[in-house]
Amino acid sequence: MGEINIPRDQQDVLAAIDTNELDRVIEQAIRGERLGELHRLPLTSCGSYIAKQLHYLEQALTEHREAKAPRKRAETADTLRRAGRDLSFAVRAMKRRMETEQKDGQLFHVDDQIIPPYRFDKRLSVRVSYRWRRTGDDEWRLGSITFVHDVDPRPDYTTPAPKRKPSAAKQEQERPSSIKRGST
Repeated sequence: MGEINIPRDQQDVLAAIDTNELDRVIEQAIRGERLGELHRLPLTSCGSYIAKQLHYLEQALTEHREAKAPRKRAETADTLRRAGRDLSFAVRAMKRRMETEQKDGQLFHVDDQIIPPYRFDKRLSVRVSYRWRRTGDDEWRLGSITFVHDVDPRPDYTTPAPKRKPSAAKQEQERPSSIKRGST
């Protein structure tokens, strides 16, 4: 399952990043056609979204450096500037999300330690726990919600029909893969 809340270690790293300094370093990397000081910032520790945007910027820098023809350099320069803006936007978006989570966390918190289903069945259920309070001085109240999904199995016409009916053990063995196919 995915993360609901930004982990504490990522929040600490995000809080330490100055967005003005980040923009300056990105612009310097674009002009110099190399990452340079960008590696000094702990962007890879800010989560997968920001790390992916940094990777795209690295790829764009490499393509721009390797481009020789003027037309290709112009194209890669546009891609490079866009990748730089995307990285800057990603950091700002995650900082806003972190601030929102911290503000909302004073009154409401969803526990992201969600236990995935142990086995696939026709009825899947996942329980999500949370805590809430009316004001910052009140005691926390605990609650949970259970999400239930009934799988509607559809026939798989891509595989040939068996000549005879499979045994109960074979049907039980194939159930997880048929449920996965049927829910997509």
